[in-house]
Amino acid sequence: MDTVLYPIVIAVVVCFVTVILYWLSVRKRLKNVLFIGACDSGKTTLFSSILYGNPSSTFTSLNENVGNLKTDKKALVLVDVPGHDKVRNEIIHKYKSDTLALVFVIDSKSIQSDVKDVAEFLYNILVDKVFIKNRVKLLVACNKQDATTAKGVSVVTHLLEKELNTLTFTRTGALAGLDQSTISTLTKPGVTFTFAKSRLPVDFVEISATN
Repeated sequence: MDTVLYPIVIAVVVCFVTVILYWLSVRKRLKNVLFIGACDSGKTTLFSSILYGNPSSTFTSLNENVGNLKTDKKALVLVDVPGHDKVRNEIIHKYKSDTLALVFVIDSKSIQSDVKDVAEFLYNILVDKVFIKNRVKLLVACNKQDATTAKGVSVVTHLLEKELNTLTFTRTGALAGLDQSTISTLTKPGVTFTFAKSRLPVDFVEISATN
């Protein structure tokens, strides 16, 4: 690996492990950390960096990649979930009952053009009843910060909150008249959503998991 990349890899690993260790609790049953996000967001590169210290390692597959990470407090199972929407829901469902944390990786370079698809995926995560029940932690990793056109955390947060509110309004309107007890929404009617109001604890971080 190019020695120029070592500081980037070290920064990514330290940031990830620090956040995960902060999140760990006595809930020993929960051990999975799912890396999720759209295709080409860089989640597999991040997954590889954490496990192998090599951001150039890639996997081309419609199946998940799984690896083990041992810390002083806990043995974690890291799962790299494919970004293809046709398979990711099935794989997330497979691991969700034992999930401790989610790392939602975003391409900070293309977030403005991709925000609708990214927000729709994120919306489904934020209203998932199993994740809410288990108090799963969500880390939104704004990737590719080494690019000059990358958007920072404040911009990404604003774009996502705006689109998530649009989705909430659209979905609530489409489901009007149905039994509200069976409908999962981000907020109560008339309430503007912000990540501070999320039922899942959410943190944002800027990273550069360069491949």
